[in-house]
Amino acid sequence: TPLVGGLVIYAATICTSLLASAAVQEGDPLRILAIGSTVLLLIGIVDDRLDLRASYKLVVQVAVAFFVIASGVRLTSLFGVFGIYQLSEFWQYFLTILIVVGTVNA
Repeated sequence: TPLVGGLVIYAATICTSLLASAAVQEGDPLRILAIGSTVLLLIGIVDDRLDLRASYKLVVQVAVAFFVIASGVRLTSLFGVFGIYQLSEFWQYFLTILIVVGTVNA
């Protein structure tokens, strides 16, 4: 099993995202996503070395999801899927956390 397998993907994604942004400013959602991605990468590196418990990783993933939501990035609509257009605030937060944590673990 290669250690730090996601490092190249992380670097390419972050570099491309930062270059695509005209100016990354304080509070910019792209900057918040880059910080969250960096935290997840560091947890992945530590996990590769020390084999962390799944509960520790899950807590960090949920914390990063809350960090992303606090920056204003969240799912607000299902755009007509299942006939649902607008989501209540509870479902916005719940589905965003579920999607972030699910994607990280995919």
